[in-house]
Amino acid sequence: MKLRPYSWTVSIWILTLLAVMTQVWSASHTGYSDMVTIDRRVKPAVTSLEPSAGSTKGGTTVTVKGDKFYAGLTTVQLSGKAINPVSIKSEMELSFKTPAGSVGLVDLEVFNPDGISSKLSQAFKYEVPIVKMVEVKAAADTLVANGVASTQITIRLLDQNGELVTDETVNLLADRGTIAAQAINNKDGTYTATYKSSQTFGLANITAATTTGDKFGKVELTLTQRQISAEKSTVSLDRNWAMIGQEGAVLAVKVVDKQGLVMEGQTVTAEVEPAEKATVGIAKTTDKQGETQLRIQSVTAGDRKITVQVGDVVLTSTASVKFTSNQVENVLINAGGVRKVGELIIVSLTLQNAAKLPVSGQRVQVVVEPEAGVTLTQPTQDSDVHGKLEAKLFSQTAGLKMLKVRLGDTTLENSAAITFQAGAVEKVKITAGKTWMMPGTNTILTVTVTDQYDNALKGESVELTSTFGQVGTITDNEDGTYGAAFTAPDKTGQVIVTATVATKNSDLGFTVAELAGDVNGDNSVNIFDLVMVASMFGRAGQGLSGDVNGDGLVNIFDLVQVAGHFGESVLAAAPSLLVEKLTFTNQQKRHIQSAIVELEEMLARSAAEELAFSFLKAMLPERLPEQTQLLPNYPNPFNPETWIPFELNQDSDVSLTIYETAGRLVRHLDLGVQPAGVYLQRDRAIYWDGRTQSGEQVASGTYFYTLKTADYVSTQKMIILK
Repeated sequence: MKLRPYSWTVSIWILTLLAVMTQVWSASHTGYSDMVTIDRRVKPAVTSLEPSAGSTKGGTTVTVKGDKFYAGLTTVQLSGKAINPVSIKSEMELSFKTPAGSVGLVDLEVFNPDGISSKLSQAFKYEVPIVKMVEVKAAADTLVANGVASTQITIRLLDQNGELVTDETVNLLADRGTIAAQAINNKDGTYTATYKSSQTFGLANITAATTTGDKFGKVELTLTQRQISAEKSTVSLDRNWAMIGQEGAVLAVKVVDKQGLVMEGQTVTAEVEPAEKATVGIAKTTDKQGETQLRIQSVTAGDRKITVQVGDVVLTSTASVKFTSNQVENVLINAGGVRKVGELIIVSLTLQNAAKLPVSGQRVQVVVEPEAGVTLTQPTQDSDVHGKLEAKLFSQTAGLKMLKVRLGDTTLENSAAITFQAGAVEKVKITAGKTWMMPGTNTILTVTVTDQYDNALKGESVELTSTFGQVGTITDNEDGTYGAAFTAPDKTGQVIVTATVATKNSDLGFTVAELAGDVNGDNSVNIFDLVMVASMFGRAGQGLSGDVNGDGLVNIFDLVQVAGHFGESVLAAAPSLLVEKLTFTNQQKRHIQSAIVELEEMLARSAAEELAFSFLKAMLPERLPEQTQLLPNYPNPFNPETWIPFELNQDSDVSLTIYETAGRLVRHLDLGVQPAGVYLQRDRAIYWDGRTQSGEQVASGTYFYTLKTADYVSTQKMIILK
């Protein structure tokens, strides 16, 4: 069949269209887009721009309307200067910000690709910005008139085109309250400053004025009156207790407003409940810190509640105080423990009443037992509001010291104990049983170690060295003395023995020689020879056994002759041990004491004299008392045991009887015959364990004890406290 000519034409057109569509599809699915191109080389149309005027400083946002505006293709020039960036909002609208320019009209030209453009001549006018309006706003238009509350003030300057002016100076003025003289330029067309309220309430006007153009704006703020805060204001006392009839307690009040700020010049009053026999200080006004004080007093004991009122406002906060007795019933002593001799001790005292609350305005006396070697400075002031006062204590003697407090004639119940320890090594002394020795014989060395106050030091490291002879093992006697045996060399001559403790030392000389000075003819010069001479000391006559040199007198020269040749006897090496085996009559003791006194009064003693002196003191270690006497017991008061010291001027039968205050016998102690001497220390004084004759513990109270000897009777009082 033959096709018609128009059918061929349609067919060719369809085939051509299909080929083109195939190429388009292929391009869209293979990433090649240059197969289809939309032609933007058309002339844009510009119909208007808004605004048509702006600041010479630039920054004016201009909107241009027209047609054929394409994103990424259409560009703009103003006064021949390319604008970047340009915002294409649609094909019919674009916008841009103007650059800085000179005063006058300028052209606007819009370009599409290949330089195709449309131009509006003298379309935009650059003008010098002139402030036409000053806007002033406050972040808060109501503030409390407390001198602290603040708000931010923001100023905007608008020019003749309604644009923000960014380079002005804005001066500020407030008719009430405070604000900076000039606002801060934020460089974004706003100017800010902080306004602070005054302390007087009312309206406050803030004026902002430009330096050029004489333009100004205002804002009005309302300053409200401050209100006392019943909840935030505070009430407190300087103490929660006070003594009756004295200074009382101080009530401190701080008044603040509802913002927590202090309020000056407010009148404060207080009421006390119960009000009977209580007084309150007169009303006072608050100071710059919002504070004032009132004194609360009472002449009767008990609790008091205090309510505070400021003007018509009753504060929520209240206070309570307990008024207590001003009678001292107890004392707290803060001074116990272990201390060193020579250390100044501060004795802190706290006086208390029966309720264990402090008592002020009182002065007491501190008592130390035993007081030997103690220097005590009594309190110089009355107790303070906390019941506190101080004494000072200085002890040169080691041992236990008991501290008690006395108020008038009354000794308060509490006490404290301080144990004073001896100080560092200061003195070293070496002695021996004899300093004259036969070759190869022995004697006992005794080293005494004390501190600067002559307190014995135990547990020290003692070293003994000798030029000749041999020193044995050193023994600590636990009483500040150290013993060792010394063996003389086999040859005669002089020997030096040195005792060293820490950095201190002492020397003792010995004479090693043959035997001489045997008084009793037993072939040794020993303690018995010295006893024979000493017990006859001071007697005169011919044929006296104690007259060693035959001059008719028993004196120092005879003692020296015996002591100078003190010898080989083992007994002579330990005279202190022989004292227990030797007994003397009172007359013999008096003779020995006379010899001791004469040797003691010598300004300088030879070695022999020193030896005689040491032996005589060992035989008679303490002076015979001039009279018999009963001394106070210690400790006193005590619980449950005590020691009762006494002195005997002659040998005598001794007994002690203890009675109750009603005179009933509690205990009888029969000591038998005691030699004349001093019975002070615990190892010699009479000991009572606080028990009755039947062995029962006695009750707390006062007891009397009576000492009876052959020619002496005396009674004293003691107290047991449990």
